Amino acid sequence: MSPYFSFLLGCLIGILVTLLIEIVIQANRDTGIQIVEKPPELFGTVRQKVGCEFISDLPYHPGMVKKVLRQMDLEKYTTLDL
Repeated sequence: MSPYFSFLLGCLIGILVTLLIEIVIQANRDTGIQIVEKPPELFGTVRQKVGCEFISDLPYHPGMVKKVLRQMDLEKYTTLDL
């Protein structure tokens, strides 16, 4: 294979790869994927408000946990979280 032909083949492959990358990037933009803000973590919030160092300490403070849960706005948590 001549050096000239190898050079042209390399240029053609480079152009095709560049076009393919641009097509993939544009397709990702056109999908309309939206980033949804994750709701706050229920156990972490309760742990922080009760004053525990670890989530596993919450069962030792059932009265405080109930008090904190009554004061919290639980509308922002999903049923699965609750």
